[in-house]
Amino acid sequence: CIAFFYRFVASSLATDFSPADAGKISSYTAVVFFSIGALVSTLIANPIFMAKPVQGEPVKMSGWFKGSAKAHLLGMLGGAIWCLGNSVSFMAVGAASPAISYGLSNAAPVVAALWGIFVWKEFKDAPKGTNVMLALMFGFYLIGLILIVYSRFA
Repeated sequence: CIAFFYRFVASSLATDFSPADAGKISSYTAVVFFSIGALVSTLIANPIFMAKPVQGEPVKMSGWFKGSAKAHLLGMLGGAIWCLGNSVSFMAVGAASPAISYGLSNAAPVVAALWGIFVWKEFKDAPKGTNVMLALMFGFYLIGLILIVYSRFA
């Protein structure tokens, strides 16, 4: 579902902020509405996935209150980073095209892979050939970004 939202957000954003395009919203307004949507959808989806998890035993909402302050602060930091990334991505729609902005905003899996490789050492005991696959992933991501940027100027 998350792959479909960006087209609609990009088409609703104003590209010129002085004065704003008629019938369009600013990138800041989009972040507010997006954050409200994330909160509401979490309140709807979390109880379902907590009662019927993909893996493991069902959990209760009371477990959230038993979490440490550090865990809650890390969760808020993650949300703040996500919100900042969305803000920058929405602001970039006016400067770049929506395709370039969305392509750059999809670096999250690449960043997660970098953390997994270099910080948590998740792939140190991986089967032979995994490093080649990881290198290909990074290479194809860079090729995709280059092609998106090139299409803007071609």
